[in-house]
Amino acid sequence: MPTGRNRTKYDMSGMSGSICFKGNPGSSDTVFPQNMTVVSQARNIDVTGNPHGDNNFSLWRDSKAVQPLVGPSRGEVGANAAYVTGSPVPFYFEGGGMDDYYFWPGMSNTSVLGNKLLARTNPSRPVVDLPVFLFELKDLPGMLKQAGDALHWIHKGVNSRSGVPKPTARGMADANLAYQFGWAPFVSDVRKLLDFTGAVEKKKAQLSRLYSKGGLRSTVTLGEDSRSSESLMTVQSYGCTIVASRRRSGKTKTWGSVRWRPTIDLGAGSSPTDWAAVQAAFGLDITLSTIWEALPWSWLVDWFTDMGDILAAHRNTIPAAPERMCIMYTESTETVYTTHSATPGWSWGGATTRNEYKSRAANINPGILPTGYIPFLGDSQLSILGSLAITRGNRG
Repeated sequence: MPTGRNRTKYDMSGMSGSICFKGNPGSSDTVFPQNMTVVSQARNIDVTGNPHGDNNFSLWRDSKAVQPLVGPSRGEVGANAAYVTGSPVPFYFEGGGMDDYYFWPGMSNTSVLGNKLLARTNPSRPVVDLPVFLFELKDLPGMLKQAGDALHWIHKGVNSRSGVPKPTARGMADANLAYQFGWAPFVSDVRKLLDFTGAVEKKKAQLSRLYSKGGLRSTVTLGEDSRSSESLMTVQSYGCTIVASRRRSGKTKTWGSVRWRPTIDLGAGSSPTDWAAVQAAFGLDITLSTIWEALPWSWLVDWFTDMGDILAAHRNTIPAAPERMCIMYTESTETVYTTHSATPGWSWGGATTRNEYKSRAANINPGILPTGYIPFLGDSQLSILGSLAITRGNRG
C-alpha cells in the first residue's frame, strides 16, 4: 500500500570557536562563542510502496562551506581588545541556519502547466497550421508595402541629401508589430512548408510511436529562468568588522512528461496512413483551436489565460488521450561570499552556500475551463505592448 513519508537528515559541523575580549588585570575575559553546528541538511517528502507508479515528491537540500575568522591571539592584545580562540565563524553563519533561497515566483498552477504540456505534446499538434497560414496571407500586400517603404527610406537616406524625413515613433512601432506578428511567423511557416516531406515523415514517426505498445511518451520544457545579483553585507560586527561581497546566482526549470495512447484500435500490424500524417502535420481539419488562432487579439488573451492551450490540448485530428501526466520543477541558488574589507589584523577566507529544491506533481488532471494569471512579461512582449501603446494611443 502506498504510504507517504517525511525524512530529514543533518550533517553536523565540528567548527567551533569564540571571539573574546581580554579583561583588565584581575578580571576574567568576556567570551562570545561563534559555532557552526550544521554543514548541510536535506528534507525529503515522498511515497513508498508504489514502485511502478508515478508519485508526488519534494526535496530540499541546503549546504554551507564557511572559513573561520582569523585574528590575533590573547597574548598579542591588550586589555579590552578582541582576540580569537579556536575556529569561530562570522556571526552571520552561526548555528544550523541556512541561507535563504532566491525569491522566485515558484511553479505555476499545475492546471495551467498541464494544459501547456498537453498542447505541446498532442499528436494532433500541426507543424504548420495551414488554414491559419492561408487566412493570414491577406495581410501580405500590406506587409510588402511597408517593407518597400522602409527600403525606400533607407536608400534615399543613405544616397541623398534631399532632406528625407526621419522615421517617426509611430512608424518604428508599426515596423516592430509587422515583424512580430507578420514577417517572423510568415518566414518560419514558409521554411517549414518547404520541408514538406520532412514534416510528414516526422509526424508519421510520431504516430507510429503513438500506436506502438508503449504509446507516445513525451517530455518537454515548460519554462526556465535565471538571475544574479551582487551586494555588500556585514557578516561580523563585534570584535572586528568584516564586510563581505555577496554574489548570488540562481536558476529554475519546469518540465513535464505525459504518455499519449490512441482511443481507436487500428488493428495488429497497422500503421497510420500517409494522409493521416499530412492532416496532422498541416492542420487540415478546421477545429476550435484553428479558429482561435485566426481571431484578432487571441494572442493577448493567451498571455493572461491558458485558453489557447486548452483548445490545442483537446485538438483531436488523431484520436488519442493522455495519461500519466507529471510536472517537475527545480530551483537552485548559489551564494559566494568574499571579503571586501576587514579590520586590520583580522581576515576571513569567505564562504559558499547552496540551496536546491526539486518537486514532482504526479497524475495531474488539468481543468477544461481557462485559468487567469499574471505573467512575467519578457522583452519581446514588452516591446509589443509599447508599440501598441504608440500606435493605438492618441493619433493626434
